[in-house]
Amino acid sequence: MTKHTIYWLRALLFTLVFAHMVAGCTAITLDEISLMLRSGFSSETIIRDELVPKAAHGGRVYGSFDAKREEEFKRLNASPALIEALKSGKYAPTRDEVNQFRQEQRADAGAVLQLEKEQTQQRRIAQQAAQADTASRQNAAAQAEANLNQRVINALSTPKGEFGGSPDQQHVYARAKAIAQERFPPERAVNREEPHARDRRELIDQLTRDEAFVRETLR
Repeated sequence: MTKHTIYWLRALLFTLVFAHMVAGCTAITLDEISLMLRSGFSSETIIRDELVPKAAHGGRVYGSFDAKREEEFKRLNASPALIEALKSGKYAPTRDEVNQFRQEQRADAGAVLQLEKEQTQQRRIAQQAAQADTASRQNAAAQAEANLNQRVINALSTPKGEFGGSPDQQHVYARAKAIAQERFPPERAVNREEPHARDRRELIDQLTRDEAFVRETLR
């Protein structure tokens, strides 16, 4: 069963159930019976739970059970008993009942249409709110990226001797120093200079001038 068919059946079921409730649960249409058969209800269940109880309370089956409809019900595996019950006219309404039912159907259709309009309006409002929220998030992200770009430029353009002046510069330098010390752990000096001091200084200098490193650190 395709998605389109499922949506159609759901919409039809909603419309039929809504009309059914308004009619006081005493009326049933051939479309409803057809939908019940499509949904897996047995003919015996339809007769026992729908036709007989409704007839006991003055209910009727609305719709013309002609040859085309009979062929449709046969394709849906309706039992001979159900087909004969519908063909017999036992549950058929009078002309006045048909007119009254049609008036109720028009009123029901108007109510359903109004409900659909309200739901459409609610979906439109929700969609507009979601679009506004998305745009706001995108603007905020763009602004944050622009600010980050400027911070990176400021950190990279500062002369080496002055590096560490601003909070961003201090943050970048502190991270670079930590990485350098982890890669070249301090050792006891044998001569005048500690063995890895120069390596650490060179790595710190390299990292503080690396745009990707600065950007990642400040992000």
